[in-house]
Amino acid sequence: MKAILDIVLFPIGVFLEAIVGLLYPARSGKMRKRRRWALISLAGCIGVLGTIAILAAMDPDSLAPAPLAAVALILMLTFLVLGKMCADEAEAEDDKKPDSC
Repeated sequence: MKAILDIVLFPIGVFLEAIVGLLYPARSGKMRKRRRWALISLAGCIGVLGTIAILAAMDPDSLAPAPLAAVALILMLTFLVLGKMCADEAEAEDDKKPDSC
């Protein structure tokens, strides 16, 4: 049962980790650049998905949403990769710091 839950909840975990990666404070220029592009790709994906919803409401039989869905998928994957890279960089820097206790 635990394996089934892990498989079902895996995509949610990846998305949450990308969101958390954007919430870490930027400590380098490279991380700032990645965060900026991740936010741009997330906003673009939300915009494209909104356009798809509007087009589907106006004409459900149209083929126009198909290429837009591909664009939204590419933008979402870009967000996931860059957000995860930000999270990994921030966690690696946190592991390097010695504890103050």
